[in-house]
Amino acid sequence: NTSNCNIIVRLVGVQNNQIYNLPISRNSKNQFVILKGNYTLKSNICGAKYYSQKNIVEPLILKLSNN
Repeated sequence: NTSNCNIIVRLVGVQNNQIYNLPISRNSKNQFVILKGNYTLKSNICGAKYYSQKNIVEPLILKLSNN
């Protein structure tokens, strides 16, 4: 998270209905272990909406910023 805002990334499993709310403090890094699968990712980064769908089957790095 290279923004000046705290972020919570919400992951919702498409098939397994797993829900994760992953907090990431401003200007910091964080890491999480989740189950493999298809996910919808949503977040609000300093007022900008983020939405993505990912099939997570191996380590993944997301870099979130308001740039």
